[in-house]
Amino acid sequence: MLPNSQKEMPNKLERYELKYFIPESWVEPISEYLSMYCSLDKHSEKTNDHYYMVYSLYLDSPSLTFLQQRLNGSENRFNMRIRSYDSKESLPRFLEIKQKKNTIIRKYRAKIDSPE
Repeated sequence: MLPNSQKEMPNKLERYELKYFIPESWVEPISEYLSMYCSLDKHSEKTNDHYYMVYSLYLDSPSLTFLQQRLNGSENRFNMRIRSYDSKESLPRFLEIKQKKNTIIRKYRAKIDSPE
C-alpha cells in the first residue's frame, strides 16, 4: 500500500510509455502477476468491485489538429483534456496537457475542486 503522499498524482509527471495489444485471455494472468507489485489507487479502494469510471473531455481545434497528429503517429504532439473520476457532476476535475516528444511522455495537471 502506498503512503498517502504517493497516492496523489504530482502536477508534472514524466515517463516512458509503451503500449501493446494483448489477447483478452492474457488479461487475468497478467493482472494476477502484477498484483504482487501494484496496489489499488484511492478511487478503486472506494468501490466494492475495485473498478471506477474515468470521464474525459478532449479539447481540440475545429479542424481536429491534435487528433490528426495522433492518428498520423507524429512523434512530437500533445493533447488537452478535462478529466474526472467519480461521477459526471462531482469534483474535483483535472485540466491536463499530455505532451509526447519522441519516446518521452510528459503530463501536466491542475486540480479544480471548486465550481467557481
